[in-house]
Amino acid sequence: MPEVSLNSSGSLERRLIFLCALFSAVLILVLLPFAIQRYGTDSHNARFFMGVFLIVTWVLAGGLLMRRYQGRITTLMRRWGRKPKTAFVTFSLLLACVEEGIACVATNLSGAFGDPTGSAYITASGNFFDLIFFHSVIVIVPLLIVWSWLLERYDFTVPRFFILFGVQGALSEIAFAGMSPALFPMWLLVYGLMIWLPYQALAPAFDRARVRIKPGFLVHVTSLLLAQAGSFAFTLAFIGVSHGLLRHPLSHFPVS
Repeated sequence: MPEVSLNSSGSLERRLIFLCALFSAVLILVLLPFAIQRYGTDSHNARFFMGVFLIVTWVLAGGLLMRRYQGRITTLMRRWGRKPKTAFVTFSLLLACVEEGIACVATNLSGAFGDPTGSAYITASGNFFDLIFFHSVIVIVPLLIVWSWLLERYDFTVPRFFILFGVQGALSEIAFAGMSPALFPMWLLVYGLMIWLPYQALAPAFDRARVRIKPGFLVHVTSLLLAQAGSFAFTLAFIGVSHGLLRHPLSHFPVS
C-alpha cells in the first residue's frame, strides 16, 4: 500500500486504512486455498479470483507504482495548478478509468479464472468503453464535481478524504452492484486510491486558490451526505435515461 499522506496529520485515519488493507489481505489468504481447490467448478469461485486480480493489480501494484513515481506524477498534475478543481476531476477520472480497465480485463479473462460456463463477471459489461460511458465511471463524475467544490472550500486532510471517498465508493458498490458488506474494506481501498494522488498533488493549488476552512465534524458529515445525495440522484436519473428511455441494459450479463 502507498503512503497516504506526506505532510498532513491523520494517524487515526492512516491506521484505519492500514486495517482495511490488513483485513483484505487476511481475507484473501484465508479463502485462497479453498478457492484453489474449487478452481473450475463454478462462476462464483471464478469471481473470487477476479476480485483478487483486481486487488493485487490495482490496490497493491497500482498503489506501489503511484508511490514509486509519485514525484513525476505530481509534477505533471501540478502543471494544471491554476485550475485545481478541473485538474482534480480530470486526473481522478483517469485513475477511475484505469481501475475499471483492470476490472474489465478480469471479466474478459473469466475462463482463465476457472469459469466453466462463461457467465462470471465483475463488471456490467465486457466492453471497456461501454462500461465507462454507460455503467461505471460516468456515475462517478458528479461525485467528483461535488467533492471538487467542497475541497476548494474546506481543507480536508489527505488520509481523511481517502476514507470519505472510499466509504462512498464502497457504499455504492453495496447498494447498486449488490456486493457483500464483508468486502467493504476492499472497496474502500479501491475507491480511495482513485483520488489519493490527485488530491495530494493538488492540495497546495487548492490552498493558493482561496483560503480554506478546517472542517469540523458537522462539515465532514454534511459533505459526505451532500456528495452521496448528488451521486445517488444523478445515478437514478442516468439509469432512467439510459435504461428507461434508451433501453440500454443495466448489465450485459445474466443476473445470478
